[in-house]
Amino acid sequence: MRIFMLAGLMSLWAGSALANDVAVLLGNRDHTRAGTVAGADAVFDLQFPLRQAGFDVISGRDVSGEELEFVLDSVLDRLDDADRLIFVLAGHVVSRGSNSIYLPTEANQTNGLRMSRNALSIPEIMQIAATRPGGAVVAIGTERGSVRRLDERWREGIGGTEIPQGVTLVTGTPEAVTEFVDLVVLDETTPMLDGVRNFDGEVAVEGFVSHRTPFLGESLGSTQDADALIEEGYWAAVQDLGTSEAVESYLRRYPRGAFKAEADALLSDIRERPQREAEAAEAALRLDRNTRRAIQRALVLLGYDTRGIDGIFGRGTRNGIRNWQGDNNLFASGYLDRPQLAMLNAQAEDRRAELEEEAEERARLEAAREGTIWRRTERADTPEAYRSYLERYPDGLYVEDAQRRLRQFERQARREARAEERLFWDEVRQNGSAESYRLYLERYPNGSFVGEAQAALAELEAQVDTARLTEIENQVLGNPVIRLLAERRLAELGLDPGRVDGQFDENTRRAVRRFQRARDIEVTGYVDQATAVRMLAEAIGR
Repeated sequence: MRIFMLAGLMSLWAGSALANDVAVLLGNRDHTRAGTVAGADAVFDLQFPLRQAGFDVISGRDVSGEELEFVLDSVLDRLDDADRLIFVLAGHVVSRGSNSIYLPTEANQTNGLRMSRNALSIPEIMQIAATRPGGAVVAIGTERGSVRRLDERWREGIGGTEIPQGVTLVTGTPEAVTEFVDLVVLDETTPMLDGVRNFDGEVAVEGFVSHRTPFLGESLGSTQDADALIEEGYWAAVQDLGTSEAVESYLRRYPRGAFKAEADALLSDIRERPQREAEAAEAALRLDRNTRRAIQRALVLLGYDTRGIDGIFGRGTRNGIRNWQGDNNLFASGYLDRPQLAMLNAQAEDRRAELEEEAEERARLEAAREGTIWRRTERADTPEAYRSYLERYPDGLYVEDAQRRLRQFERQARREARAEERLFWDEVRQNGSAESYRLYLERYPNGSFVGEAQAALAELEAQVDTARLTEIENQVLGNPVIRLLAERRLAELGLDPGRVDGQFDENTRRAVRRFQRARDIEVTGYVDQATAVRMLAEAIGR
């Protein structure tokens, strides 16, 4: 063993030059200005175990800045022949941002510039360790609160130092990191991860931690072990990245690798994570029943079927949300977060305004068209012309005028009809069935009331299934308040629904038909989902 005698307080020992592994032990206990680190001497208990394990040991007690440079040079001289590297540093460590330094004994901790100039750079140590991925340990032992009068720009302890791939960083008290290196790092039989569990709460271990092989496993020159180490390092990098692309890359490279099961589980977790996060984001909104109904109305208004506006988010609503998200280049989770809810409401409001504008324009055009047709009807002044008008505009602006003129024609026809036909026609009218009207047309194909009979028959045959439509309307407008809102909206539009009392009479039905016709909705006179969404959305927007 060679011994290097350096300045006063320090000696460096180096083991056999034939060793393939290098260890550095630095213990700075006594500092001129910065205070004492009582446990720093503990690291020297590792000299014998390290030499027994085949390490070329470079050690220094109470080392100055000049001597730290010598230590670094000694490590670099031996680096090409080293398979493994261990750095154990005990003393004062301070940091500023990502720059952490190990203080020499003469450090002036009240002067940040001079302090960093003479110190040992921890990031530089990390760069050296990075040359031996999977075979490098950096252990740093400090005593909290032991640095006296530290420059305010610096703080005690290690900062945000980046740990290179394949490097293990151990931090704690000098005694704890010494014991960890002795019992875990130098253990030839136990994987490091198992040893870390035994030191839970005593040291912090970051970076690369193998769970397959001990640090002092088979020689790294072994092809099999080297391949395993490369795979383990690759897997560690994949875990650091934590992306599906990284995991898929590992599985392509190692389809039957040692970490396949873990990779499959991680990939599944990564893929399911966005869905879990989306569900949690919506749950955090605490949507009440009314808000859920508003969301369903917004979706329907935008053309997405929710299978009901009931405030219950079932399969139909979730599919509607997913389709909306997909159309907006969002992750199609079927669940809404706060920004998406704001986007949905904004789009629905824009669509509501757009539809209302379209409806007003359509109503204006239709009113002009109806006026033109009515003027033609008046000029023709025949029962056929008035019936044609009523068939086309059953709820038109001139319905009462057309019906009054038709009654005049009917009275005239009655006066001209023979008594027998007139009596039969009165019976048909009283019966009011489709069969009775057909019977009249068969008996009097050229009779005085043929036009009236044909019109009445057409109306009966075209009648909608009112029972089914009533059931749908009751589901959509089951709440009396909503029925009042619907009637109020019809009144605001000037569609004359009659008294606004929630009771839908013939005036209300006529107003609903006018509303539906102006908005290109199927005209039934009953409020279905499409009619309710348009009606209530427009009312809310005002």
